[in-house]
Amino acid sequence: MSKLAILTQASSELAYPLAAALASDGARLGIVDTNLDAAQLVVSRLKTEGADATAYAAENSTESVQAALNAIGRPDVVVTCPPTPPVLQSTDLSEADFCAYLDSSLFHAYLWNQIAGQAMLETGSGVIVNVTGLSGMGGWPGWLASSVAWGGIHNLTHTLAVEWGKRGVRVNCLVPGVTETTMQQITTSPSAPNQAKVLWRIPEGKTAPVEAFGQALLYLINGAFLNGEILRVDGGWDIWGTFSAVAKK
Repeated sequence: MSKLAILTQASSELAYPLAAALASDGARLGIVDTNLDAAQLVVSRLKTEGADATAYAAENSTESVQAALNAIGRPDVVVTCPPTPPVLQSTDLSEADFCAYLDSSLFHAYLWNQIAGQAMLETGSGVIVNVTGLSGMGGWPGWLASSVAWGGIHNLTHTLAVEWGKRGVRVNCLVPGVTETTMQQITTSPSAPNQAKVLWRIPEGKTAPVEAFGQALLYLINGAFLNGEILRVDGGWDIWGTFSAVAKK
């Protein structure tokens, strides 16, 4: 019997490549978004490639997530994806925008980890992978909301991994590197380094192919002794100094 995998935030640029990787591994898919149309777009694309996928809508509330989980069934795998963050200097980031991003990212991950995780704990098996981004690894000027949200998700991942590991549930985190979309955000951000500077900062000298994230996702899911990992798939970006160094080069 194939695994049942739930992937959330279908409107994320990472949703389709990660879902496609899950499908290639034989998983049945429940694709979730607050906007059902966004989930259906991903499902339609997956089905053209022969995947077994269904779209669901769920708001960021306990009742809505639980209702979606009841409709989908007990998952073997849950993948939470991040929404696109606002890129503004902290002095220009409104309280409303900051709180909205924490709700759609950190609180969203918390809800799905807690509610789906409880279902996994009842049977003593399951894997959760939370997807974040590089600004959660340290200070990025102009990326306050995502730095706080994703740093929080990293600690959420660590804490649940420690609590649930002995009960058969593993919790890991995937940190994608700079994609073409991220490149556009960085080069138009308040610090505004140009593309050449950003590529210089990546030891491989190129943006990340999204297919690499799917490969890493399957590694985190299928690796029997992987728990509490924060796996960067960034071509070496995060080991090479600070983001601020790019803007100053």
